[in-house]
Amino acid sequence: MSATPPDIFIQTQADLLGAAAQKTSAAIAQVLKMQADNAPYSLHKELVIISQLHEDESVRAAALAALQTEFSAAELAAQSQCFEIFRSIAQFFPWENPTYIDMQLANYRFFAANSQDYRPLLCRFAPYREQYLRLAQQLYLLYEVAAEAADILEEIISYCATDAEAFYALARIRQNQAQNVAATALYEHCLQLEPAHFYALSALAALVAKNPEQYEYALALYHRAIAVEPYSSELYAEMAEVCYNAKEEARAHQMIEVALSINPHQPAALNLLARYYLEVKQDVELAIATYQKGLDHPLHGDNPLLLAGIAALSAESLQEYQKARIYYEKSLKADPRQAKTTLKYAHLLLDFFHDQAAAAAALSTYLQHAPHDEAAAALLANLQAPPIFSPENIENKTQNIDIDNIENDDDDDDDWAAGDSGSDA
Repeated sequence: MSATPPDIFIQTQADLLGAAAQKTSAAIAQVLKMQADNAPYSLHKELVIISQLHEDESVRAAALAALQTEFSAAELAAQSQCFEIFRSIAQFFPWENPTYIDMQLANYRFFAANSQDYRPLLCRFAPYREQYLRLAQQLYLLYEVAAEAADILEEIISYCATDAEAFYALARIRQNQAQNVAATALYEHCLQLEPAHFYALSALAALVAKNPEQYEYALALYHRAIAVEPYSSELYAEMAEVCYNAKEEARAHQMIEVALSINPHQPAALNLLARYYLEVKQDVELAIATYQKGLDHPLHGDNPLLLAGIAALSAESLQEYQKARIYYEKSLKADPRQAKTTLKYAHLLLDFFHDQAAAAAALSTYLQHAPHDEAAAALLANLQAPPIFSPENIENKTQNIDIDNIENDDDDDDDWAAGDSGSDA
C-alpha cells in the first residue's frame, strides 16, 4: 500500500472544491487513484459536496460514481437528503403554498443536524461558501428565518473572516432585530473589507443618520455611496431627509432637486419637497400640487408614502378628515407595515370619527410593529375594556403618544437592497 503525501492530499482537496470544472474532474480521477492505492487520506466528504452541489451536472455524476464504489445505496440516499435544502429552497416558494415553509424548515434542520463534517468545507472554499451564503439569504428573505440564517453567516465568518458579503448579510439581520450597535460594527467591518460596497454604505448611512450626533458621518457615508452609484435618486432623497432633519433646509432642498433631476417622480423626494413647501415655505397649495404630481403618475399613484403624506396634510392643515381617512386607508392598503401611518390613522379615527372599534383594530396592527409603545398599548387596553370611554377621554389618551418620534419599521430585507416604494410620511 502506498501512502499519499499530505501535500498531494491538500492540493487534490483544493482542486476538488476550489477549482473550475475541468480541474475538478481531473481531481476526481486522482481520488479514484488514491482509493485504488488504499491511501490513508480520505476525500469522501469533498466528493459528497461535489456530487450534491457542483454546478456542472457531469462533474456531479463523476463524483457520485466515485462514491458508489465506497458507499451503499442507503448511505448515498442519506447524503442526498442531507443536502436537499439547497435544491428545495430554489424550487418551492412560500407564496406558492404555505406548507412549503414547514418543509423548508424541516429540510434545513435535517441539514444542520447531519452536516457537521461538511459545513467547514462549505465555509472554506469560495464556490461552496457562495452557495452556503445564498442559502442564508434565501432563508431570511423568503422565509423570515432569522436565527438559522444568522447561524450560517456567523459560521461562514468564523472560517472566513474576509467575506465582506457575509458581514453585510449578518448586519442586515441584526439591524432588523433592532441590534443597531452590532449592526453598525458589522457594516463597518464589511466596509473595511470592501470599501465600495454600495449596499453596506447606504444601509450604514441610513442607520447612523438616526442619531443626530452622527449627522456628518452619515453624510460622508452617503457621499461614498453616491460615488459608487452617482445616479441613485434614492440616495439623494435620503441625504436630503438627513439634512432636513438637521434643520439644514436649504441644503436639503438642493439634494431634493438633484434627486428629482434624476427621477422626476421619485416618491421620497416628492414627499420631502411637499413637506418643505408646507413646513418651511408655508405654502399649502404647492405642497398639495407636489403630492398630486406623484399620485397622478401611473407608476406611483398608489405609493404609500405619498398617500400618507397627503393624508396628514388633509387632516392637519385642511381639517378635511374624511379625505384624510380615505388617503390613510389607501396608503395602508398599499403597504400595511407602516407603523407611524397606522398610528396616525388610529388617532384620526378616535379624535374625529369616534370610531372606537376601527381605532382599536388599527392600534392592534400598530402594536404588532411597535410592541414596546406603552402609551399605545394602554390606549388599546382602555378601548377594549368596559366601560366604554367617552370620546373626550379617549382623545385625551391619544395625546400621550408622541407620533412624530416614532421610528419607522418599514426597511425592507429585500434583498438586501432598498426599494423605491417609500415608507411612512
